[in-house]
Amino acid sequence: MDCVVKPVLTEELLARVKGRLDLQQAQKQLDQRNMQFATTLENIGQGVCFFDADQRLILSNRRYAEVYGLPPEMIKPGMTLSEITELRYAVGACPVVPHDEYLAWCDAINSKSSPQDWSMELKSGKVIRVHHERTSDGGWVSTHEDITEHRNAERQIARLALHDPLTDLPNRAALKQKLDTLLEQHQKQGTQFAVLCLDLDRFKEVNDLFGHHVGDQVLCLAAKRLCATAVGAFVARLGGDEFMVLAEADAATRHSLPTGSSPF
Repeated sequence: MDCVVKPVLTEELLARVKGRLDLQQAQKQLDQRNMQFATTLENIGQGVCFFDADQRLILSNRRYAEVYGLPPEMIKPGMTLSEITELRYAVGACPVVPHDEYLAWCDAINSKSSPQDWSMELKSGKVIRVHHERTSDGGWVSTHEDITEHRNAERQIARLALHDPLTDLPNRAALKQKLDTLLEQHQKQGTQFAVLCLDLDRFKEVNDLFGHHVGDQVLCLAAKRLCATAVGAFVARLGGDEFMVLAEADAATRHSLPTGSSPF
């Protein structure tokens, strides 16, 4: 067998070696960036998912599954959006609308070229905030964040702004809103409503003799009796031992308020 040896110029050999080394270096850098991306993806607090134009999952992190109460191993690349939402519906991590209707809504969202943001309350009680952006190939990337605690805190703050923390009755601010609404409504209708102002006799003596702890108990009991007596009326605490009741005129005539006549 004849063997033909073709000489290689030194410059060509060096170029080939350099090209090989550059390729290895580029691959090393790519592997490092992929590792950095994967580390970042797994350590952010939001669920992240990438879907292609066929609505098949390309990539997601563990948090994406955890946000919806699913084991991370159940969400795998290649699964369709429909298959993933079926898993969500099975555990109640879904909106109240039927599965097909929800998928149709998702299609409508994905047809929009601009980024979309929304919050949805799930059957499970969780509130999820989603940011959705289309990709150039017709797929999309979205982030999913569990904001249940934040939303509950907002609701609690909003409630505290309009309620008395001791008796849980509407406070002065809520009373003003209700009073403005009733005034506007009854002025239009030419009808009347009743405003009843009440306080507790000798309440200061209760505080002085038994302490504010007992006084607070008396206020809470008085609030319960007022609400039980003035059914359907708007009962508010103005502060101290002062209360106010707003009721329709005909309802007011039916209500008696004997809260001070019975011993506490």
